[in-house]
Amino acid sequence: MAAYGGAGSQAARRRTERAGQDGGVRRGGTTGRWRRRRGGPEAGRAASGGNGVAGKRRRRMEGGERLLPKGFPKLKNDTFLRAARGEETEHTPVWCMRQAGRYLPEFRETRAAQDFFATCRSPKLCCELTLQPLRRFPLDAAIIFSDILVVPQALGMEVVMVPGKGPTFTEPLKEVEDLLKLRQKVDVTAELGYVFQAITLTRHSLEGRVPLIGFSGAPWTLMSYMIEGGGSTTMSKAKSWLYRHPEASHRLLRLLADVVIDYLVGQVAAGAQALQLFESHAGHLGPEQFQEFALPYIRDIARAVKSKLKEEALPLVPMVSRGLPGLTLAPGGCGRGVHPLLPASPSLARGEGPDP
Repeated sequence: MAAYGGAGSQAARRRTERAGQDGGVRRGGTTGRWRRRRGGPEAGRAASGGNGVAGKRRRRMEGGERLLPKGFPKLKNDTFLRAARGEETEHTPVWCMRQAGRYLPEFRETRAAQDFFATCRSPKLCCELTLQPLRRFPLDAAIIFSDILVVPQALGMEVVMVPGKGPTFTEPLKEVEDLLKLRQKVDVTAELGYVFQAITLTRHSLEGRVPLIGFSGAPWTLMSYMIEGGGSTTMSKAKSWLYRHPEASHRLLRLLADVVIDYLVGQVAAGAQALQLFESHAGHLGPEQFQEFALPYIRDIARAVKSKLKEEALPLVPMVSRGLPGLTLAPGGCGRGVHPLLPASPSLARGEGPDP
């Protein structure tokens, strides 16, 4: 478990251990069934990796020793990965996009201690928050706790989490000249290394129970946040950029795509076993806008990630997507899916369109 300080910390620890005893479940035998974990405090600590190999690894990390992205435990449940590759599975794999969230009291307890993005920059806390849902539910995958807006932060923009409002950019992009304020060359290891450390620590701490998913926002979704300054129901400012500044829009999208490529490859190098690309705001674009300002960069990311994984002798992990009209990207090879709210052409939705 992640270390806590103060009197309230011990209460948080006890609550988490009780969740491991009372709500923990695990796959039993070879039948694929789930059974409730029994036992006293030792069972709860085992669920959280307290005294096991994972607990020792995490204590090494807390002591200042950085775990290396190698020697990972053997994967015991590959249902999610097989489904992502288009293979038949014994059951439909289950995981949640917002797997770590406010529905968990232990999540609220952990998150209350510090700022949201400070939490994202703490590998120990990200690991803890990633593992929490797995102590309660029989999920088939874990998704690393992070946020898509760490990429604009890596470009030099300030993003804060405002209570009751959500993520807010203190100085959003307003004019083309503002692009000059962004870092044009981003060292993802220097700027986003904390995400890689969180992935490595979490992969070890999972002890092979389920695969670990890494992710990033896609260029158009990130661009829209950077211009709108936060969430928006219309994305009117961002869409206005596409019409008023098409060349500058492409420059920004290209910059974002290049950072996302290196970021995703770095996540695989750190231990991610699958990738997800979130084009959450694709539904705000019409078909022509999507074809010009979103899809080309998504395809470039898919091709470049696959190429770089091969060059660096890294696993060709599946890369699935959310928000794409009729496409599921797959460096490792998998099927297609359709998002019901997007302007997918019938032929593309049937799988007759070109591969990304």
